[in-house]
Amino acid sequence: MTAPNDKPTTPNLGSLAGQGVSVDAKGYVQNLQLADSDPNGYGDILEFFFRPGPVSQRSRANYEKMRALGMSHSYQSYSGTENNEVSFEVYFHRLMMVKELTRGEARGAKEGSEGELEAVSGMIEESRRWLESLLLPPALDDGRIAEAPPACILCLPNVVTMRCRLMSLDWTFSQVDVYGRIVELRGAVTFEEAPISRVSMQDALEVGMFRA
Repeated sequence: MTAPNDKPTTPNLGSLAGQGVSVDAKGYVQNLQLADSDPNGYGDILEFFFRPGPVSQRSRANYEKMRALGMSHSYQSYSGTENNEVSFEVYFHRLMMVKELTRGEARGAKEGSEGELEAVSGMIEESRRWLESLLLPPALDDGRIAEAPPACILCLPNVVTMRCRLMSLDWTFSQVDVYGRIVELRGAVTFEEAPISRVSMQDALEVGMFRA
């Protein structure tokens, strides 16, 4: 992690400043509900351990067809543009994560002691629960349940940085160890943009998918 006053190296990582996220992050999701209030210390940001890819973006404009009697074609009446969708795979691999976490350390034994493997399996499980929580409404401080799951900021450097909601999450448990702890986990996620103001053609030309 970098110090909060370290400056980001790319323009679309500007929102990282002061949040405790490394400026060379491979991407992250920030839970905006936990950013406002996190009394249990769950953490409002999940950094991706490996750069997600490939990333698919879906954008679509909708038109109603108006057919005039005797005309050879129909007229298009614009009815709105769908929110952008971004889909990709989140990947976890226990031994690869151990190697990354212990990079540069002097070691007298091979990577992946029992304690390290157990700890990283725990990290994977915590990340799994954190992403799953984005599909459920939060409990509020006054005891009520919010009307919808939280919005979040999705940042994949040089690809997208925008306010979104997680729409779907599909896990594949590729491998577990003899104790049932996760060794390899893949998550197929789809985020949908959740703008809070109107977006124009000029906005798309000027800032593209970087409009958090």
